[in-house]
Amino acid sequence: MDPFEQASEDVAEETNFETNEQDPQATETETAEAEPAVEQETPTMNSTAANDASTDGIIDAYFAKKVIEKVKTDNPGNPYPYQFNYDGNVITDANKPNIAQIILTNSASDLETRNEYIELPDILGVLENTTYDSDDVLQIPTRTLEDQEKFEKIDSSALESDIYIFAKTGNLDGKEITITILEKEELLVGSDAPLPVLLRDHEVEESQASEDLQEVTELVETIDESYVAIPIRLRPSDDEDLEEWKNMMAGELEEEEDSDEGSEEQEPETDTENDVPPPEPVTYTVQNGDILSIIAGNYPGVSWQDIQAANNITNPTQIQPGQILIIPVNGVVPATNAEGNGTEGEEAERQTVFLWLKVAAEGDEESHEEEFLNENDEAYFEIGNKCSCDRGFTVSEMQTIIDTLRDEENATLFTAGNCDIPEVDKTMERFTEVLNEIFETYGITKCIRKIHFLAQVYHESDRLRTTEEYSTTGRYAPYIGRGIMQLTWEVGYKAYSSFTGEDFVTNYEDIRNDLRNALDSAGWYWRQGKQLNASGTTWSPPNGSTYVSRDDLSYTRTIIEYTYEEVAQSYGTVNLSDIADDDEGDLISWLVNGGSNGRQERLDFIDDLKEVFQYPELCVNTGLVIRLVRKWETENSTIGEFTIDNSDVSGYMLEEKGPDTTQSGLEQRVPTGTYDLEWHNGTRFQGVLKLSNIEVSAARAILIHGGNTAGDTEGCLLPGSTRDTDFVGGSQATLSEIHEVVEEKGIDGAQIIITEDYE
Repeated sequence: MDPFEQASEDVAEETNFETNEQDPQATETETAEAEPAVEQETPTMNSTAANDASTDGIIDAYFAKKVIEKVKTDNPGNPYPYQFNYDGNVITDANKPNIAQIILTNSASDLETRNEYIELPDILGVLENTTYDSDDVLQIPTRTLEDQEKFEKIDSSALESDIYIFAKTGNLDGKEITITILEKEELLVGSDAPLPVLLRDHEVEESQASEDLQEVTELVETIDESYVAIPIRLRPSDDEDLEEWKNMMAGELEEEEDSDEGSEEQEPETDTENDVPPPEPVTYTVQNGDILSIIAGNYPGVSWQDIQAANNITNPTQIQPGQILIIPVNGVVPATNAEGNGTEGEEAERQTVFLWLKVAAEGDEESHEEEFLNENDEAYFEIGNKCSCDRGFTVSEMQTIIDTLRDEENATLFTAGNCDIPEVDKTMERFTEVLNEIFETYGITKCIRKIHFLAQVYHESDRLRTTEEYSTTGRYAPYIGRGIMQLTWEVGYKAYSSFTGEDFVTNYEDIRNDLRNALDSAGWYWRQGKQLNASGTTWSPPNGSTYVSRDDLSYTRTIIEYTYEEVAQSYGTVNLSDIADDDEGDLISWLVNGGSNGRQERLDFIDDLKEVFQYPELCVNTGLVIRLVRKWETENSTIGEFTIDNSDVSGYMLEEKGPDTTQSGLEQRVPTGTYDLEWHNGTRFQGVLKLSNIEVSAARAILIHGGNTAGDTEGCLLPGSTRDTDFVGGSQATLSEIHEVVEEKGIDGAQIIITEDYE
């Protein structure tokens, strides 16, 4: 929808198709005048911070990825027909530049698919001072785009990935350049020792088998057009050496086998004369609505990270009401963990490999030798996982994200005239700090969740230029869109006020002019702010003609109850992280916006962010996913249907009867939710899958093993290919099929997601 046209009083309203009420979030930042874009200088191919080709010698060198960019030419293209969506668009000298900018923004994605572009003068040349109606079409002259190779610097990449070593030179064309990759610290080959890699063929675009590639420790190439880009694969040639590298990077050392034979338990030494009982640990029982940061705020000197570590919590967003937490006041932590949070052993610490480059070339008059990427600790290239799951962004990463989305360098934040956030909070450092806290608070912890969240808020906030909708009029004023997710409508402000304890209904401007409020309101909306019907335990996209109509998606519907001014309120909601986990960008956009406004731009931002994150290549949470939907229950058992993502394997699983429980020994099924999978080798079952999460400890050994009836399980899951009342058949064959898929795809990051939709 054209943002300028949307500001008109007689714009058709967006609606929540499920409730048939106006969607409190269905609003766009660009609902009136958009700020004119600042024209940026188009970077030249392979441009770097130091790309002065007039300089003699070696200018720069780094690890890179090859991208194909669209570059502008002066060649004329076909005229672009721009059609207005509504009647009564009055163009004057005063508003013409802003309208031209809006047309430019709205047309960009469509034009790129045509390999064409337009610029403001092209639009201004045909946009007349008149009134345009919905059947009027502007014929805008275009010019063509051409593909051009560029080698962009990367800071990290996974082992076995195909990347490039790029070097920029001056006045050395026709000369040979030699590049050596060296390790910073001794882990794989040795401190400052050359790292062997595989040399790929320049001319072959498709994947090349590793056994066909040559292992080298020096990369030699002839310089052409002042640069070289040498394709490599980041691994040694020998498969056994590769496995050894992986083990060393995983922190895996040879372990002695545990044995109870011939061993005696040793009593700890104590000073009996001065023996003082240790202080009792402080515990806390989780309440509805609690998060770790709120709990930590009740105990001076204790951070949420301290509580997470004391309880071996792997996912800080999945604490549950009734769960007992150890609070490490004055550092007091018991020898065993809080109930339900135990682990079977500490995980090995993953090791990161840091690399730098040594580059040499012979000029006509002198030799050149330079070192790169070793000037400080942050400069080194990293082999391994720089996945953004379960960690915060660095400031440089955040800057790279914004620069990439803006297609400019050193982009700044919140520059719109209506954005009154204090200057001290407009820095990338402060934005990164608060954003990381919001991610932790609202469970936006995985790469894919961050990708979808950032794509939405980037669009909603006019590319992080503003925290308030440009149009201040309309039927929902003064509760116009504010914050980076554009919280809108009075009901939205009331629900958020009740959640925070702050009166944003009265002090609504505080969401616009305070950075934390602007970001926190977005995180809150993402997790529980989308208002749907308060009926049912699951939610699915609506049936009908909308572009999100689906019959294969179902999500947990949470009922939110709150009181505002002594009036009880309730609504249903879905956590958008659940939808992000399924990578359903269209569905999230529809829920956030209430319609298709900016649909393609949001999807484009998702694609851009995936490229920045190197998703899914670097993400640890993109492994196999088994989805189990419970559908039939009796007083004896529960049976559901399961599927495996990107696999033809499917069937049924039988579990114990309900209700759900986290307690062992009750012969009842585990709660719905997401569980990590690992291989289990015990005394009774060996080589089977075990599931666990923050509620259900791995020590409980909830397994997926063979069996047919509830008599064969005490809480485990029994797969089968057929079902009957309290029975599944073909269990062993189905179990073998599941194991084959897991072995093929790998256990790393594997999960089972259990939901319910009873018939």
